[in-house]
Amino acid sequence: MFRKEPFFNNKKSILRVSLTVWAVLMAVFLFDRLYDGSISFKSFYLPITTFAAILSISIYGFSKKIIYSFLWFFFICISVLVLQLCIDIDSKIRDYVNAVSFSCGSFALISLVFYLTCFIKNKKLSLLSKGLVFIFTALILLFPLSIWAYYLAEDELLTSDIILAFAQTNVDESFEYAESHLDFKWIVAFLMIVLSISATIISLKKAEIIKPKIKLSYILVISLFVMAQSVYVVPDIDYFSIKVLKVTGRQLEQFELFKKAAFLREQRLKELSSIKLNEASGGIHVLVIGESHCKDRMQIYGYKRKNTPNLLNYKDQNLALVFNKAYASFPQTVPALTYALTEQNQYKNKKLEDAFSLIELANVAGYETYWFSNQRKYGMYETPTSVISSAANHEEWINGTSGMQSIFYDDELLKRLPDFNDKKNVLLILHLMGSHQKYSERTPDSFKIFLSEDKVLDSYDASILFVDDFLDKLYKKLSAYPQFQSLTFISDHGEELSGGIYDHNPTKFTFPMVRIPLVIFCSNALKQNRGELYSNLKQHVNKVWTNDLTFDLMLGLLGIEGLPDYKNNLDLSSKVYSLSEKKAMTLYGKKKVRTDKNFNNAIKLRP
Repeated sequence: MFRKEPFFNNKKSILRVSLTVWAVLMAVFLFDRLYDGSISFKSFYLPITTFAAILSISIYGFSKKIIYSFLWFFFICISVLVLQLCIDIDSKIRDYVNAVSFSCGSFALISLVFYLTCFIKNKKLSLLSKGLVFIFTALILLFPLSIWAYYLAEDELLTSDIILAFAQTNVDESFEYAESHLDFKWIVAFLMIVLSISATIISLKKAEIIKPKIKLSYILVISLFVMAQSVYVVPDIDYFSIKVLKVTGRQLEQFELFKKAAFLREQRLKELSSIKLNEASGGIHVLVIGESHCKDRMQIYGYKRKNTPNLLNYKDQNLALVFNKAYASFPQTVPALTYALTEQNQYKNKKLEDAFSLIELANVAGYETYWFSNQRKYGMYETPTSVISSAANHEEWINGTSGMQSIFYDDELLKRLPDFNDKKNVLLILHLMGSHQKYSERTPDSFKIFLSEDKVLDSYDASILFVDDFLDKLYKKLSAYPQFQSLTFISDHGEELSGGIYDHNPTKFTFPMVRIPLVIFCSNALKQNRGELYSNLKQHVNKVWTNDLTFDLMLGLLGIEGLPDYKNNLDLSSKVYSLSEKKAMTLYGKKKVRTDKNFNNAIKLRP
């Protein structure tokens, strides 16, 4: 008697039902897009990639093994959105659509290529080709699994800012960071990645077809469709994990464009006959860039430890102006200094490659420019900071190490300074190691005078004391020159030093990470010859200021005029300085400074 074949053994029935369900769901999806007016070519990505997944699975005869492999792969890709949901990060419908599209499109390619390896008769070549498929699968899954791993280890999402920070370090420094942060949670995170990828590869291996029975014409049609969507659709999908890498890539590309455009900027400046020096300006001007200085931990701002006695003394003698509401534009060195030393800032829409640097302008205006740094010049990638410094007439980086340590303390910079007696106009920029992490390595033993249960904080406070001593010696050395005019001290960013946290990670943002000092020494000659400028500075000591406006401030102090389309309303030394508390931003424009609970410096910390 004729027996009807069970439904799940009838591959054609499964394919028909799958395609019918797919057609209905996609029709509803596209109709919804059409109804709300958001339909575009990208609206077809979901139908294309899901159709590709169905076709790829169909050549395996819809076996349970390939379906299990697909579901596991799909779960890993979509889980990143579930993670965002669990930590109260808003995810839109399109984020889920993109995740589904990416996972289906990627698995369609992986499963198809793995199936095609079954046609390879040579065992060695077959093993090699399967191995390449497994490696490709692991690389695809590394994107979402890295998000999970970083969250498990650091309790935060992995972002482009973090990846960029790693890109700006070298291999040795990355290993040092990993060594200092390695703990049980990182081991668990690593095991999670290994086990998840292993489970996916094993499930795919189990679905292997020993003797393909599908017609070659059918396989050819499917292969063409799947390959086409893999080339033209999948790379264009804004899947969250891939999007993080794309954003990082665009930032690194912007850095490269800034470097390549240096010659063009130089040519443009040479053609500008309007650039000139104010008649009363010139002389020796100094910009000192500290590292990780949080003003909350400085005596001069009310901290209860005596770690800035010299600065406090200069303030009391009216030799230095101390500004009370200074903030960094970003809590990491390279992003902060990229804005601080160029025209680009949070309040001006200007491409980085088109932005003149402070040194480039000073050169054209007739200053002899010097750059001395106790930090490393290069990471894995060249950064805008090293490109900016390379424009200086004289450039020296004394830290030749590959890691976070330095051969010298910051006072070595004092010994490297040339004789300025025969120099008329000088811009000197000093970039300190300051209070960089591994605080205990930043100071000689003679400055380690603070004792408490928190040894890390003691070391940080000692590094602040050492920089205070450095500034004292630097001021005495340079103010002895008759042409000395000004010395400005800022920090690239601050540091969080409470609750056992010693960091400036932007994904764990707190305001101490951007609360920085701004101190300006002005010579008697400057006060006399440029009295209005000095008066403006005195009137602005309680005005809000962000260090991406260092470029504007230094133009004012240097007396450089004539830059086309330049407005001095963001120059702290100008009478028309107008950055309001309402408009002042940090974190590259993502946070308003006035939301800082200690905006008015009412909270004075104790060690």
